Amino acid sequence: LLAVRSLARQRLPRFNAQHIANLVYAMAQLDHRDDEFLASACEELQSRWARFNDQNISNILRAFGLLAFCDPKFLQFLAKMLPARIHEFTPQGIANIAHGLALTVNDSLILSRIRSSPLPSSLPSACLRGKQKK
Repeated sequence: LLAVRSLARQRLPRFNAQHIANLVYAMAQLDHRDDEFLASACEELQSRWARFNDQNISNILRAFGLLAFCDPKFLQFLAKMLPARIHEFTPQGIANIAHGLALTVNDSLILSRIRSSPLPSSLPSACLRGKQKK
């Protein structure tokens, strides 16, 4: 897994949208969190936004939720950019994106990490709202 992660990080700019989404989702399925890689994936999605479809976006968000990874700048980007593209997405895609966002911003591990560290002034309030898991 470490060898794959290292190679993937180096080649990430050459991956297409589906490859990035699949790799991030696979990491979540393996419960392998690599914040540096996930941050790079966020940057790639932002720089190539038009190439990511609703399934790519929802798979990445679901993976972030499963890994308890929350990038406030990425969430701000989504809040700004999703409305302009929502007409391109299928009803299922919209539902999956909403589900992925719910997992990402409502995870209690994320909330505990956010609450235990100093809050940047730019942190979206979405990262602070969430249900506590029992």
